[in-house]
Amino acid sequence: MEIRYCLSFTKGTLAQAVEAIRTQISVYQYFELWLDLLEESSLEEVCALVRRYPHRVIALFRRPLLASIHTPFEERCAWYRALAQEPLLWDMDYPSQKDDVTALLGLDARPSLILSHHDYEKTPSDQDLATLFDTMKQHQPEILKLAAFCQEPEDAVRLLSWQLSLKKQGHDVIVLGMGPHGAVTRVFGTLWGNAMIFAPPSLAEASAPGQLTQGQLREIFALLGEPR
Repeated sequence: MEIRYCLSFTKGTLAQAVEAIRTQISVYQYFELWLDLLEESSLEEVCALVRRYPHRVIALFRRPLLASIHTPFEERCAWYRALAQEPLLWDMDYPSQKDDVTALLGLDARPSLILSHHDYEKTPSDQDLATLFDTMKQHQPEILKLAAFCQEPEDAVRLLSWQLSLKKQGHDVIVLGMGPHGAVTRVFGTLWGNAMIFAPPSLAEASAPGQLTQGQLREIFALLGEPR
């Protein structure tokens, strides 16, 4: 089983992110650009980066804890149009970015989409998750993603159950738990087929609570006898 690591960039300049990608390209399979947070974000530079590393760049206009996006909606739409035919993935939260999803999927050239749902306070009930996933599936994303805060160990167990269920239905998924109780989902979710795992070089560079570093995950997988 191939383990696909993703490195997120949530601060600094886009040029710094591009340089970091150059040095980490043999270690990470995906690179996530938080365009609303990176300074001096250039459409031309992102386009060049995507063409240099096709199908390995994930772009998003989002802020931690789903805070208000600073980039105006029309400007975001201009990015979607300009990059519509480029080999990258867009990650959008649903339903907070419902308008962005509609704009992206309304383009003549349909870009690849990771359709996400983030809950930084709790893990939704199974009934709410069933309704949510039924709605998200209607947009036919390449990957369904759920990141929810685990208030108790049972939440992590439920998330892993949802991951396995969605995969049996034929969906590519990323299902992750946040917080201390959610750490187990980052190990077993990876082993059981998450499309990628977000793993910063250090905890100081984490983009969500409960993430494990790439080094920690490699050690765990090595102890479990899995490829790293």
